[in-house]
Amino acid sequence: MNGYPTISRDNNFDVVRLFAAFEVCLGHTLTHFNIGNNPIVGFPGVIIFFTLSGFLVTLSWCRSNSLKQFVKNRFLRIYPALFVCFIALQIIMVVLGHIKWENLLDWQLWAYWIGQLTIGQFFTPDFLRDFGVGCPNGSLWTIPIEIEFYLLIPLIFIVFSKIKIQYKYLAASMLSILINIVLGLIAQENEGHTNTSELIQSSYIGHLLVKLSSVSVIPYLYCFIAGGLIYIYWDRIKGLFINRLWIWLPIYLLLIWLTNDGPDYQIDNWKTLFFNLMLGCVAISAAFSLGNTYKILMGFDISYGIYIIHMIMVNIFLETGRGNSIADAVICIILTIILAILLNKYVERPALRLKTSGNSKA
Repeated sequence: MNGYPTISRDNNFDVVRLFAAFEVCLGHTLTHFNIGNNPIVGFPGVIIFFTLSGFLVTLSWCRSNSLKQFVKNRFLRIYPALFVCFIALQIIMVVLGHIKWENLLDWQLWAYWIGQLTIGQFFTPDFLRDFGVGCPNGSLWTIPIEIEFYLLIPLIFIVFSKIKIQYKYLAASMLSILINIVLGLIAQENEGHTNTSELIQSSYIGHLLVKLSSVSVIPYLYCFIAGGLIYIYWDRIKGLFINRLWIWLPIYLLLIWLTNDGPDYQIDNWKTLFFNLMLGCVAISAAFSLGNTYKILMGFDISYGIYIIHMIMVNIFLETGRGNSIADAVICIILTIILAILLNKYVERPALRLKTSGNSKA
């Protein structure tokens, strides 16, 4: 798959992803420990992750020699670490008494296990709703979205090969934005409902399809595509990004201050869409504007580990009667970082060494 831009491995994608993971970790920890709001305002980590993923996964596809190689590399990026965290979490819930022998006869437990090990990480059985914050590892709702984007890439490039990539990407973006807006309107209509069962039975929600769409790649596809288009046109537009963070970041922050608005998961006006896309540009520019900052990490890309571990730690603290002070929050975050380092060293790195060619950062 030749003819696409070549990206140097000397970049700071790992650093930017670490920032995004820490933003999510900090926000969740402070919120669930009832300490305060996330102080990193204007930089939602998930939006950053999705845009960077669009850039790097498109790059990975274009560098892959075959569909088999692409699938293998994507699997090794996501699942080995995810499997280890899944096993550890089940042991923790057994020890804390939330999974009992009688639950083995409950179809919900088996559906939960299958979902956690495949692409249904958003599903939580009713009997686990009293564990921690009400979801064993709630941050994993983005994993199916990432995987669905992985599955869409071959479809876009192979099945619709006769259509120019920019047309395919732009059409998908428009559809994604429209669906995101519709889901946002549905969410606003249901703000008056106070619990999940009421929401499910509501005539506003209607069909299960609407609920599943909100945790699918469709509403967020435009973020991935924005990153993908930047990669595809990189040779033409890289001058706008390389060493230009000093331009992007001040303008971004100034506009947030002037408009009193910013990025968000749901698009409820044109400004939200603008800030989401601009944040993606800020993130990609940062990856090519921070010099050799990546060397500080000494090869430890712990962003994924922090992301999939931090809510397990938050729930453990809450289940053991902790999580009500700044000291608890600091200890929780430090333990999360330590475990992420160990996960990277003993699980992620060995798995990624099995990847064939491509970009190790993707």
